[in-house]
Amino acid sequence: MDLDKELDAMATQARTTPPFDVTPRGIRFRPDELLKQRTMKVAALGNLAVTLLNLRLETVNDPFLALLWLYTLQQVGTPEATATIEKFVKRLKQERLWADEFPGPREILLFLGRDRA
Repeated sequence: MDLDKELDAMATQARTTPPFDVTPRGIRFRPDELLKQRTMKVAALGNLAVTLLNLRLETVNDPFLALLWLYTLQQVGTPEATATIEKFVKRLKQERLWADEFPGPREILLFLGRDRA
């Protein structure tokens, strides 16, 4: 599998049909079957996927894509994936990414199981 192409396909699919339910109470990942399978396939690569997901998070300019990459990292579940999530959370807070948007930092942190921005 060409991982970079797979991530591109996931991003395209997520932009076409956002896989999230967004409410003031939080965000739920609700992918269609194809995106769910793609996410699971990437997550199954474990740490092999973490480096590319980290690169995607470093350059992401869309909160929905950030959520997709974070969700995928959660599914990887390794210490390296967790460290990548923590690095993004720190950046989210320091740079106040999407502070005036919805979803913004609060919703992303809630999605990650945290209750404070």
